Amino acid sequence: MKLTKLFLFLASTSALVISSAGSALAADPTKADLAVSATVVANCVISTKPVAFVGYDPIVANKTIALAAQGAVTLTCTKGAAVKISLDGGLHAAGGLNYMAGGGTTPSTLQYNLLQPDNSTPWTIASKYTVAVGDDGSHDYTVNGVIPAGQHVAPGTDYADTVQAQFNF
Repeated sequence: MKLTKLFLFLASTSALVISSAGSALAADPTKADLAVSATVVANCVISTKPVAFVGYDPIVANKTIALAAQGAVTLTCTKGAAVKISLDGGLHAAGGLNYMAGGGTTPSTLQYNLLQPDNSTPWTIASKYTVAVGDDGSHDYTVNGVIPAGQHVAPGTDYADTVQAQFNF
């Protein structure tokens, strides 16, 4: 009986050793796994549509009613990006107010405001508008422009300003 147990023990141990060696020997030396990976970086591209005020009339139509216009900031971002948009005061800002400058024989300025999509919050460097760009990656964000009523400015000249839109993560 001892001999039988010894024989069974040796036979099972030999089978285990042979099967382990067999699996190592069975690996195909002509094949190997190649790992592939990628890192996606958060990124955006920003563009704008102008706020174009048409026909400001400080004497009749806009004597007591402001003139409104809309533009947009468009962001195209990587999926799910959380972004903050801000607009600076423009080239002619003074005292915390936005101004367009007019040329002509008597240079003058025309005050205006830019508001966030809620149409009540001023859009400035300090008041960033936080957005989460969804799955499709591209969104327009409304820029509401308002020229306050009753500004007595020189006619016959084009008033203009350039505001810089920027984003950060």
